[in-house]
Amino acid sequence: MVATQQHISLLFSMEKVDSLKSAVASLPEISENEKNGFINLVSRYLSGEAQHIEWSKIQTPTDEVVVPYETLSPSPDDPAETKKLLDKLVVLKLNGGLGTTMGCTGPKSVIEVRNGLTFLDVIVIQIENLNSKYGCNVPLVLMNSFNTYDETLKIVDKYSYSNIEIHTFNQSQYPRLVVEDFTPLPSKGQHGKEGCGKLDAFLSQGKEYVFVANSDNLGAIVDLKILNHLIQNKNEYCMEVTPKTLADVKGGTLISYEGKVQLLEIAQVPDEHMELLRLQDRHISRNLEASSWAWYRMPFIAPICAAPTEFPLATRWHNKKEKKALKYKVTVEVRMLIDMWCESRFI
Repeated sequence: MVATQQHISLLFSMEKVDSLKSAVASLPEISENEKNGFINLVSRYLSGEAQHIEWSKIQTPTDEVVVPYETLSPSPDDPAETKKLLDKLVVLKLNGGLGTTMGCTGPKSVIEVRNGLTFLDVIVIQIENLNSKYGCNVPLVLMNSFNTYDETLKIVDKYSYSNIEIHTFNQSQYPRLVVEDFTPLPSKGQHGKEGCGKLDAFLSQGKEYVFVANSDNLGAIVDLKILNHLIQNKNEYCMEVTPKTLADVKGGTLISYEGKVQLLEIAQVPDEHMELLRLQDRHISRNLEASSWAWYRMPFIAPICAAPTEFPLATRWHNKKEKKALKYKVTVEVRMLIDMWCESRFI
C-alpha cells in the first residue's frame, strides 16, 4: 500500500512537471538556461530532495579557511603595483531592490543618503577616487531586476562624464507558481543572458576578480589588502566575516560540514539546538557573522554562468508555524533589546 501511494505521488509530480514545462516554454522573458534550471529545481523539490543537516557532523571551520585580517600581507607601497591589482578588479553592485520600505518607488540606490547624494552617487565617487588616485580602470557593474532595469538605464546617463565605466545587465529570474494549478505567473522585463557576455568581455580585458555587494551598503568598499591576498593566492571565493555579538541573532554562521565550509542559516537549525546557537557554542562555529558582500574569481564562475542554474535545497526546520521574534532569545539578549528600545524610543 505504501509503495502504491508513493507511485501515485510520483506520477502526480511528473504530471505537474510536464504541464509546467509546456507553460514555461512559452515565456519569452526568460532564457533557455533559466527555463531548464527552473524546471530542474521544481522537479527536485517535488521529489522530496532536500539537504538535512545532521548536527553531529557539524565542525568548526579551521584556520586554513578563516584567515584573520591582521595576518594578511600589506598592500603594495608602490602606486604602480597597486594599479596592477586594481586593473584586475570589477565592482558589481546588486541593484535589483526597490526602496518601498523607505518611501521610494524606484531603485533603492537612488535614495538620498547624505548632503544631496544618493547611494549610487557615493558608490560612483568611491570608485572614481580609486581610478583617479592610481590611474587604473575599475568598472562599475549594476545588476538590475525587471523592477529597476529601465529606470537605472536613465539614471546612469548622469555619470557619462565621470572617470568610471558603468555597465548594466538584468539578473536572471524564475517565475512564481500558482499553488492551485501549479502554473507560472507571467514574468516581467527582459531575461539576464547579457550578464554572461559582460563576464567574457571582462575576462578578455585581463580582469580577474569581482567584488559583489548590495547597492545600499556603503560600508562594503574595496580593500586593497584583501584584493592583494586573493590575487597572490588565486582564491576562487572570499567572504568577509566578523565576530558575532549578542545582537546578531538573525544571520547564519559559518560551519564545516562533510569537508566543506558552508553557511548554516538559522532556519535550518532544529528547535532543540537553537539555544546552543544563541549561546554561540564553540562546537558549532567560530561565532562568525557572514557579511553581505563577497569576492569571486571570474575564471572560476565563467563556466557556471553558461550552465543552467543549480541551487541546493535546504530543509527548513526552525520556526515553521510561529514567528515570534523573542521565542529563542536568551535572557541577556532580551535585556539588551529592552535597553536598545528604551534608548531609541524615549531618549
